[in-house]
Amino acid sequence: MAFHKYLTFSFDDGLEQDKRLIRLMKKYGLKGTFNLNAGLFGKKDWVGRIGNIGFKEYNAPGNHGIIKTVEHFRIPKDEIRQVYEGFEVASHAYRHEALPGLKADRFDEVLGRDIDELSELVGYQVAGHAFPGGMSSKEARAYLKERGILYGRGAFSSGKFTFPEEPVNYSPTCSIKDKNVITLFDKFLASDTESEDLLFCVWGHGYEMDYGTARASEEAFEKIFDYVSGREDIIYCTNKEAFMHIHED
Repeated sequence: MAFHKYLTFSFDDGLEQDKRLIRLMKKYGLKGTFNLNAGLFGKKDWVGRIGNIGFKEYNAPGNHGIIKTVEHFRIPKDEIRQVYEGFEVASHAYRHEALPGLKADRFDEVLGRDIDELSELVGYQVAGHAFPGGMSSKEARAYLKERGILYGRGAFSSGKFTFPEEPVNYSPTCSIKDKNVITLFDKFLASDTESEDLLFCVWGHGYEMDYGTARASEEAFEKIFDYVSGREDIIYCTNKEAFMHIHED
């Protein structure tokens, strides 16, 4: 059996900045997944950040002491299908609700509704989920499995390239604004596939393009896209395509 190397990107929240990300990804022949909240289409707020860390939403722009803000404008519902055509759309909870501690009687409202409405909107069955805040629960993961969700992505960098034993509880390799993205990718290139398939998954948010820092800017993201693109020994894919392959094996 031949094994392969898979590379995918995963971006959260369904933001206006995704349009710029997609243009860049198409320029470099890259693929990926965008994780949306069906209950928040068109919502406009701002994310506060310190350095490269975004952590708080505000309802108005401007700086708050050492906290700077960037736009966090979500794409309207009537644009979703066109914007993400050719890429995968996955679930991210209906209104970005935190899953730890969420009672089971709300799973249909928070997870099931998001899956159903997104599936109807894009015209295919949503197969993946990204956990809001990167955190899940055993009960939420069990619900996602029952709903036929193929994989669930967290937000804590693993630095690893192995496919998880439990795909619905998956940690990505790194964030797109991690300082060691290029170093990890070089390690990924040097890794052999004699005994298993390998996966390099980079996650992030479109709004991080607007930080204007050395690691989080449109120029920094394009540098990464350029560096990882055009490799004949890598399969560029969506999250679903990567996990579907392993599932079929």
